[in-house]
Amino acid sequence: KQSESKSICVSSIRTPLLLFQNRESEEYYFLKIMIAAVLILLLVFSGTAAAAVEPYNATTWNALSDGEVPTSGEFKFSDSDPTSVIYPKFNKSTGFTPTGTLVLDFSNYKGTFAGEPAADSNMTGALFGNVTNTVGKLNLTIKNLSMASVNVTDSSSNKYFGGIVGYFKGKSNTESFLRFENCCLENCSVYAGVTNAGGLVGYVDSASIIVCNCHLLHCDVSSVSVNVGGIIASMNSTIVNVCNCIVANSFTPP
Repeated sequence: KQSESKSICVSSIRTPLLLFQNRESEEYYFLKIMIAAVLILLLVFSGTAAAAVEPYNATTWNALSDGEVPTSGEFKFSDSDPTSVIYPKFNKSTGFTPTGTLVLDFSNYKGTFAGEPAADSNMTGALFGNVTNTVGKLNLTIKNLSMASVNVTDSSSNKYFGGIVGYFKGKSNTESFLRFENCCLENCSVYAGVTNAGGLVGYVDSASIIVCNCHLLHCDVSSVSVNVGGIIASMNSTIVNVCNCIVANSFTPP
């Protein structure tokens, strides 16, 4: 009887210990699984973010034809050489048709902007001339772009002309977006050979435009005929949101 009671006591003590050990191992195993899952997610998202931002330089950008420019993604211009030059694009009638969200970031660009082929202070055509997508998604963001002492002139008799974007037409003002963030034009001239000269953009149609933290300082914005604006010259069916922007000494009526 005494031995039986001892075995009962031992088994009664061992059972809760085993239960505790099993519970602890299950919790530890679950914790390891959770940590591994979090690490995998972090690697996936960090890889996606890294792949989303692609570097560009003036040479590769200028070498692209209008049809070769990516229509979506995020691209950062990385030229640290002040002699680098970026030429205008999309000033032909065919223009440019982004098909998604396109972000062009000039925060690391230390070069200049000029007309092709001569690298001088005259830029014939807007930096981004004709941007249009009336059937699909159109979301263009241009940020951290600084342009100084550049004469932007219209050489193709466009009716709509701007310092950065000439013509922007989307599907609707709830589906198409044009954004300018931290852009600055200083001591520049924007001249339209026909009508509609805008400091940043000449014409916006069926889209929403958001302009934040942009400056137009000591610039000459003018046209042969009508419609001159420090930021936008003319618009139709457009929602406008402008915040923290300055236009100083930059307006010359026709």
